[in-house]
Amino acid sequence: ATTAFFDQIEHFYPQGSMAIDATISTRGTDDEYDLDIVSQLGGRFRGMAPLEILTELESALSDYPVQRVLRQTRCVTLFYADKMHLDVTPSLRVYSRLDRESRITH
Repeated sequence: ATTAFFDQIEHFYPQGSMAIDATISTRGTDDEYDLDIVSQLGGRFRGMAPLEILTELESALSDYPVQRVLRQTRCVTLFYADKMHLDVTPSLRVYSRLDRESRITH
């Protein structure tokens, strides 16, 4: 399943608390560390529906050595044993913009 992403990840960049260098902050009342990254995907994914992209990402991460992999409405979450989870949000860059603008799956 990971071959679906071979040469199709253009860029990873932080989002949320990671983007402002505040990853020690806890998320709400669940006492977990919440890390967020955006995965900017390549051309192969441009013709796909958001659910198709999320399903492929979930499949590619399903064997990752974590406690649980969960597909959400706009990301795939990896749950680690140390009360931390990582949200991986796939995106497609809008190339006509000078700034990094992307469309996320939802």
